[in-house]
Amino acid sequence: MPKLLDLIYREGDAAGVLEISREKVKRRFFFSSGAPVSSSSNVLGDVLGRLLMQEGVITEKDYESSLETVLAQKKKHGEVLISMGLITEAELENFLVLQLKRRIWKAFGWNDGQWHYSKADTLPYGITHFPMHPAQLILDGVDHGFYPAARLQKDLKDFLDKPLKVSKDVKPYRLEDFGLTIQVKRFLESFDGKKPLAAVLKATDLLSHRASALALTFIITGLVKRADVKDEIETAFDNAVSDRKAYGQPAAAPEVAAQVKINAEILFMKARRAMDEGNFETAENILSEITELNPFEGEYWACLGWTVFKRSGGSEKEVKRAERLVKDAIDLNNELEDAWYFLGMLSLDSGNLEEAEKAFYFALAKNPWMLKALAELKRIEIEKTGKSSKYPAMNKKQKEAVTFLARCVVEKKPGALLEGEKGPGRTAVMLELLKALTDKRILAAAVLGPAQKELNFIKAINAELGTPRRFSTVKEELLSLELKASQNHIHGGQTLLIIDNAEQLTDACLKLLAAATRIKHLQTILIADTAFKQRLADPALIELGQRLVDRYTL
Repeated sequence: MPKLLDLIYREGDAAGVLEISREKVKRRFFFSSGAPVSSSSNVLGDVLGRLLMQEGVITEKDYESSLETVLAQKKKHGEVLISMGLITEAELENFLVLQLKRRIWKAFGWNDGQWHYSKADTLPYGITHFPMHPAQLILDGVDHGFYPAARLQKDLKDFLDKPLKVSKDVKPYRLEDFGLTIQVKRFLESFDGKKPLAAVLKATDLLSHRASALALTFIITGLVKRADVKDEIETAFDNAVSDRKAYGQPAAAPEVAAQVKINAEILFMKARRAMDEGNFETAENILSEITELNPFEGEYWACLGWTVFKRSGGSEKEVKRAERLVKDAIDLNNELEDAWYFLGMLSLDSGNLEEAEKAFYFALAKNPWMLKALAELKRIEIEKTGKSSKYPAMNKKQKEAVTFLARCVVEKKPGALLEGEKGPGRTAVMLELLKALTDKRILAAAVLGPAQKELNFIKAINAELGTPRRFSTVKEELLSLELKASQNHIHGGQTLLIIDNAEQLTDACLKLLAAATRIKHLQTILIADTAFKQRLADPALIELGQRLVDRYTL
């Protein structure tokens, strides 16, 4: 996708349309003078109303009533939201820009699919113009982690032993298009045509991921090139006949009439409300109707499967039907984190821990903030140690502990300590806390059995947070943790470390943890025995103790 943005910008057509599809997912992007200005999608998770709900701007009830008005008055959703006083015109513009960015950046993670680009004389009537320069879009998308880190390293691999140089002619770009800081400009100037890329990356003061992201952006956009190749810029369009109007393969994902989509979405909000209230019979009836209205929306099928399961009463036939429906949903849209979570729960119910674990990992890969999936993974991790992961109903103190710790996290307190005798009670609180925070945009690392060596400990934390690269020093791993917390903050999330059995940590690991608590946008919860606070009184560990300002004893 970053390369496509570059290629279309180089074409510079007055108007153009890019369609991308993968399985049943289809997104369409409109370009003016080579810059993306608007988009559409057949995925309901991409629509403006869903975005506003995710951002906490409107409620489900607001969304439902606004859709009913759209249907009745035949107006655009944005106009209706403004007329209802839910957002202002300026806020609408900001959210449309955010919507366009997210649709583009989501595609940065695609490793397969089809694309089709076509030129046009003008853009369709009613297209809202929010031009975004591809240079900044590519740089921010790669830098902020939307481009998979493993793929980033793979793309750079062929260049690592090659000397790169700054291009003499960077047209159609200008350096100011990238918004480069003085430090980044200095990094760009280090491509002198003599040192291989590996040496340039090693010599820079920039964080490793940022330097790699910048290097790939410079290569894609032609700001730097191999020192041993000709000056002409090579593109995927080189072999195209000059008068061709389109490139790529037609993207043939299904479309559904707008009015039908709105009707289905209004009903879906009612079904979701019924599900939240535990009224699965009503939800199943509504969802059965919705899937006839819009059979191509995977989210509807996933929820139907879940309601069938919840109403199955253990019937083997109904459980199998539920599993089939959820798998159909995944076939329609592989990106649905709820569908993967439902599949994991169904697999757990059938006793298939391996399949459940895979499904929960996929759910977290689609949405790293889905902490209820992380809670189930932790249960499976405990089960694998031979201990039972089934806990009795929580008592009053445990429930109070969950409420207390959740409030600390939501209020962005730097750290908290849960004290209690070792046993299932402490771990039960941790698992319930994860589930309680699942809708709060929190990226969490939950370490059950802390490592004894500092490097192994910090590696375990980074692995929990989904950081793919591994480093050989504690300093590099700490920088990687800092980068992850920063990226997550840019995406609108908080980052949380939960360390169970903290009394098992060595003093060296606790000092390392104290250093980690200095990282911005990072919160820490330690779970330990009642004697642990005595260790925190040690002068060498007093900084960590000061960070754990909120404490609760089971």
